[in-house]
Amino acid sequence: ASSLPRTRGTLLVRAWLNWCKMWKLLLLTFTVVIVVSPTFSLVCHGREKRYLTTLNGWAFIKVCAIGVMTNHNIKVTCESQGMRYPCFSPNSGGSDWTSGCIEYNPVYHTTITAIFKDVCDSSHYSGPYAYPHFCPPLDYTFVYYPDRRADDSSWGVRYLPHVWEALGLYGGDYHDKFALCAVDAAAVHILKCD
Repeated sequence: ASSLPRTRGTLLVRAWLNWCKMWKLLLLTFTVVIVVSPTFSLVCHGREKRYLTTLNGWAFIKVCAIGVMTNHNIKVTCESQGMRYPCFSPNSGGSDWTSGCIEYNPVYHTTITAIFKDVCDSSHYSGPYAYPHFCPPLDYTFVYYPDRRADDSSWGVRYLPHVWEALGLYGGDYHDKFALCAVDAAAVHILKCD
């Protein structure tokens, strides 16, 4: 309690100070939600990694990649974390594979499809194709895709159900998103929670 008398002037000053404190608190709360909450995060900030799944002895992890989402950036990001990188096609039998990429034999014909089927609801599966843009964990994830475009674009997916343009994003058009990396599952212990 203050020793100031309760005059009209001091009551107005106290009301003003309380109002200012309230707005500072609201602004701080809003800022924390924007910065900390992954729901509001528009870019990654260089530290994020998220385990997705393990297939055929490979643990697939999405890792924050800073810069344009080119194939070169995917490769550098994965290797800088001590990981390897998968190609769009899972093995040398696919046209969208190149030496340097990991090889494995999933049931499905693309790496993203195999991960989608293992991680997310498979009710959006039709024939040999799945729809990764129905899968929130794959949001803004890009995979190495050799010779896709002259700008070295990787292939990406955005979580936007019922929007076909969310599939096959050109990495050259995106910055600071997630690279799809892989590591030998037998050689690493991964915490499977965020």
